Amino acid sequence: MKANRRKKGMEIFCFILSCAFVLTNPTMHFAGFSLGSLNGYKLFAQSSKDQHRAKATTAFQTKGNVFVEATYWYVDTTTLRVYSSTMCKNDFSRCEVEFTAPSNCISVRLESFHKVIAYGQIWSKQLTE
Repeated sequence: MKANRRKKGMEIFCFILSCAFVLTNPTMHFAGFSLGSLNGYKLFAQSSKDQHRAKATTAFQTKGNVFVEATYWYVDTTTLRVYSSTMCKNDFSRCEVEFTAPSNCISVRLESFHKVIAYGQIWSKQLTE
């Protein structure tokens, strides 16, 4: 009975987060999405990219050590040269990194590493598009 409630709660949490993301970023395409929990608190990792932008987010339901690192590759459409950019952020409950390609470039790939440390436990996930 308790397991069913937790599963249903996780499904509702996932649905609400997905709806919020789609409504606030209608042009983004999901690259990856992962849900988890530490000590009963929910967390998620998400990465997305479109033709000119990319974003990676890690969030935790309560306070903990939340980390995201992402590398974004884009190509110059006139020279066909490939460029990359890496960013990382660390915070207490939510962190996000965003990339934007120059106007003459298009997105190629996004790799992100997400980690949450809390209550003596570690949760991590790598997402790639």
